[in-house]
Amino acid sequence: MGWELTFESTFSDGEWDGSTWALGAGYEYTCAAMECWEEDAVWVDENTERLVIETTDEPSGDAEYTSAAVATRDVFQQEFGYFEAKSRPPAQPGALPAFWAWWNADDWTYRREIDVYEIGGTAATTATHSVHMDCGPREQGAPPTVWRGGESTLETPADETFHVWGVEWTPESVAFYVDGEERVRVEDTVVAECFAGEPLWLLLSTHVNDGFGDPAEADYPYTHEFEWVRAWQHENWA
Repeated sequence: MGWELTFESTFSDGEWDGSTWALGAGYEYTCAAMECWEEDAVWVDENTERLVIETTDEPSGDAEYTSAAVATRDVFQQEFGYFEAKSRPPAQPGALPAFWAWWNADDWTYRREIDVYEIGGTAATTATHSVHMDCGPREQGAPPTVWRGGESTLETPADETFHVWGVEWTPESVAFYVDGEERVRVEDTVVAECFAGEPLWLLLSTHVNDGFGDPAEADYPYTHEFEWVRAWQHENWA
């Protein structure tokens, strides 16, 4: 009781046209880490009705690799609620696939970010769930000043099946779920003091990052696939 569906993307229309998910992370830049994001690296597979992000070893711009990130900044943002996606991320050397939500001040001095999951490199049975935030202004380009979170162990490797990944964000806590089971909870005064105040938009992405293995050793191309993404809001937090 008290929950209302506020966002749903099932990719059942058979086409990615950028109307709901725009290319990028919600800002003008289109390159991050070791890859640049290209429109032809993301599409909806009409047969499976899944959104597909493909990563290749083809150079793009000044980057060595091509991949994609898509965001809902222009059409959907929300503070608090439950956010969920059913997806199958890759597990390759140098890959960093993620389902996340964030807000960044236009001058980049404040940041709020929830990583519903990240799979680092070939660690297919380990998912990282985290919250990043700033309690005060930081220098441009500096990492967020506060990190909270943890890891969960997956019984079935992330790249072998579709898991349902969720996060419940309340004014006092952030709890992470895998297949309906709570895995990590961040319940800290810093969440209430520093994390509220701005709605977040959703992102789906695959970065290439040599902090998670040598990208040259990956088996290209590889994909990050999503069956659906949904969000709910609770009447107590609206």
